[in-house]
Amino acid sequence: MGYFKEYCRRFQIKSIETVLNWINRGIIPKENVVVVEEFNNTKLIKAIPYQVASKVS
Repeated sequence: MGYFKEYCRRFQIKSIETVLNWINRGIIPKENVVVVEEFNNTKLIKAIPYQVASKVS
């Protein structure tokens, strides 16, 4: 989870859970996530900002 922590720090995201949620929901595209099996299936995220589109009411 150290890589997610660095991503959160870099882009001022308050929670690692937010990043995991974005990966699971497809907000961070699969092609921007690399799983390194040799390091306990560590996930690396391409370091670009992602955000959820705001809902207009």
